[in-house]
Amino acid sequence: MKRFLTRTVSFITAFAVAFALTGLFGQGGIKASAATSYDLFVADIRVTSSNCGDILGNGAVSYNDSTKTLTFKRASV
Repeated sequence: MKRFLTRTVSFITAFAVAFALTGLFGQGGIKASAATSYDLFVADIRVTSSNCGDILGNGAVSYNDSTKTLTFKRASV
């Protein structure tokens, strides 16, 4: 009986994990979203939705897509 319960619990757990990972439980699951690429380059780096807050990685340049504003801090142009 104990072996049966262990197998049943293991099966149910594996089944639940499989459904959760494939998104079959409502909106659950793992969803990968690609970054939006903008037609803008700064120092040969393409600006995307994932790097727009700090394009160069040093806090000097950021981009706001909703206002189409490129902001420079401590930059020499």
